[in-house]
Amino acid sequence: MDSINKKVWGPWGTVGWGILIFIGWCIFQSIPAVFILSTRLQTNPQDSQKLLHGLVNDGFVLTLGTIVGCIAGLGLIWGVIKIQKGDKPSDYLALIPLELKTVLKVLGFGAVFFIAGDLLTIAFGKDVVPPVMVNFYKTCGSPALFCLGVILFGPVFEEFYFRGFLFEGFRNSKLGNVGAAILTSAAWASLHMQYEMFFIVFLFFTGLVIAYLRIKTRSLWGCVVFHVFMNAWSMIEMILSVNGFTLVHR
Repeated sequence: MDSINKKVWGPWGTVGWGILIFIGWCIFQSIPAVFILSTRLQTNPQDSQKLLHGLVNDGFVLTLGTIVGCIAGLGLIWGVIKIQKGDKPSDYLALIPLELKTVLKVLGFGAVFFIAGDLLTIAFGKDVVPPVMVNFYKTCGSPALFCLGVILFGPVFEEFYFRGFLFEGFRNSKLGNVGAAILTSAAWASLHMQYEMFFIVFLFFTGLVIAYLRIKTRSLWGCVVFHVFMNAWSMIEMILSVNGFTLVHR
């Protein structure tokens, strides 16, 4: 296990700054939606409620928001760590390069985990691909940009925030690694309220697995690799689903 850093934000500082980072991320993530909504209202001001509801389920808006939110969120995390004047942000976040064999182990472990997850999902009578994500894909406008946002930008921010900033602050408190893993996994799972409860619970346990990788690999990059692979796996299944090739409950 890597040594515990001492010069980091304490648990309450982590919570306080974490909330501010989250609020800032939400604001920046909403900028594309606000811009698109104002543009559309200029041409059709009578259907504001209909337009607003459409934006919430618009894959193109989700894509732009994910990309803008990620870039701004990473900047906020970096800035908050610099304010603390302790470890360098790269050390604070454990941005330690991984050996190729470690990356391959993470990918291999991920493949086994995702296959088991799919089988469990089918056993519980659920669609492997949540319908809400299929709708986002069909309304994304640019599949390539949508894939980039979902596979890369989304996972990078979430890992830097949950298994990076928040995890490091909590693990240096009385919570330790176990408490930090549970708390950040619960927070991460609750971020995905667009899914039904089965998938939220599954994401909680997935978060525990990712936290284990953070501890085991001693690097945040292990978490990023796993999360990127997970979203890429899901994206492939979603594309197959849209084209009629998928495993769903019947």
